[in-house]
Amino acid sequence: MELIGHLVAARASQLAGDWERAHDDLATLIGQLSSPDAAAGSQEVLWEARWELALTLGHLGEQEARLDVLRDLLAAPMTEHAPLIQARVLVETARALRQLGRLSESVSHAEQAVRITGELGVAPTDHMEALVVVVSAYAESGDWQRADALCEELMAGTGGSVPPHVDASALWAAGGMRRLAGRPSEALDLLNRADALAGSGTDLSDRARLVRARALAALAAGEQDSGLTLVEQLRALTELLGSPSARTLQSALECLAALRRGETEQADRLAPDIMPDAPGLTLLDQAWSGIVRARAHRGAGRSAEAEADYRWAADRYEQLGSYRLAMETWRELHADGTDEPAADLHGLVMP
Repeated sequence: MELIGHLVAARASQLAGDWERAHDDLATLIGQLSSPDAAAGSQEVLWEARWELALTLGHLGEQEARLDVLRDLLAAPMTEHAPLIQARVLVETARALRQLGRLSESVSHAEQAVRITGELGVAPTDHMEALVVVVSAYAESGDWQRADALCEELMAGTGGSVPPHVDASALWAAGGMRRLAGRPSEALDLLNRADALAGSGTDLSDRARLVRARALAALAAGEQDSGLTLVEQLRALTELLGSPSARTLQSALECLAALRRGETEQADRLAPDIMPDAPGLTLLDQAWSGIVRARAHRGAGRSAEAEADYRWAADRYEQLGSYRLAMETWRELHADGTDEPAADLHGLVMP
């Protein structure tokens, strides 16, 4: 009972947003359970503690450590002998791999989870979560045809027996694909619906990402007032997050909004605040930040600086394995005009 009490305390810290304390509680508990003196039959509690530790490490941004824990869980007998548990660990592993920019591995794990949950046919929530991850990984890697095909299944599964936050993720993923397809108004509608379902309990960083996705869709749709309102919402969230990565993404969004309004001088003033190599940015966000700064440089007539940023962004896409977006970056670099493309494929923000 004492061990379970430690696990309950760690979960309470998670709910309170005290991830550091949750991490410390879980690490202590795992140490106790892993000792030779651990009580017989404590393996289930140890598994649960490791699972919660993996989730906690994700919130702390320690993706490599998170992945190590998840790989141990995948190899655990308790996971191997329970297909539904295996699918859940595969989904979380796919998420960690996406954060690390290892998209092909993420796709492989997510596809396996989709297959398992599809064959079981009794876990619609888990199946939807697996679909969301595989659609997101497809989209980020440039495999948009396969991502779009799965969006039909995602949309068909919404509004049923799955929890609202899962519906929100599905709508978010579908909205991201609509924007890539050059239908930003439809994207904005889906993303607004996702926001309405997400609820106040959404993790702060996920909340900020969804607001950024909505702002990008609004700007792409020409809805400047809505876009600026969302930019302001993101600024408030950025102040709460307080990280260098959050500040760079906020500056990049404000810079892009200024460029959309034709305010090149304002964009130029914002450009120095964009730090594409800020710690905590994913490769995808590094590339987008670099492209926005390149556009600001180009608008100010600094062609050499613009070219350097475009090349840097293309390199990040290539590292990610997103060759389609890398090609779009090279195309924009070598375009004759100084304006950004009408259909902006960059700034992809998936759940």
